[in-house]
Amino acid sequence: MVHMPGDASYCTPEQYKDCAEPALAKLSAVESSNCMCRTPCNMTRYNKELSMVKIPSKTSARYLQKKFNKSEKYITDNILVLDVFFEALNYETIEQKKAYEVAGLLGDIGGQMGLFIGASILTILELFDYAYEVVKDRLLDLLSREEEDESHAEDVSSCDPVANHSESISHTVTVPLQTTLGTLEEIAC
Repeated sequence: MVHMPGDASYCTPEQYKDCAEPALAKLSAVESSNCMCRTPCNMTRYNKELSMVKIPSKTSARYLQKKFNKSEKYITDNILVLDVFFEALNYETIEQKKAYEVAGLLGDIGGQMGLFIGASILTILELFDYAYEVVKDRLLDLLSREEEDESHAEDVSSCDPVANHSESISHTVTVPLQTTLGTLEEIAC
């Protein structure tokens, strides 16, 4: 409910919603569009302070009565003691600045772009490095297989250079020999 000073009637919530709320919205829209007040560029403001005391006292009233040749009542009603002075010798400067300068915006965008481009380039270089390592390992495996094949071909030869070991056998072997195949060494080779 809105407090209405004086003896005006109070609006019910329905009346307030139907009448006062649209009127207040229209009023605030009109005021905000018409108000083009800007913060002043430079402003000097002096704060004032007022203190009062009954002047003059009895002693000073008698002194002033003699000095100005006026009555004590006249002096009490018309004499004023005024002191004007600086209470504090300081000043305050308030500056308004843009919240986000164009240079800061461009710097932030450039920094983000540099970060993303740098990350992208590093990713691409890592992929190239991975591909290089895979190709290198495959080529080394292929070359090592070829060398193994060549060494196996050299190791496998006829049994001619191998000495006959039948003299070193101390016991007799009862292996049936077939004359069509040849000796045992020939069969093994």
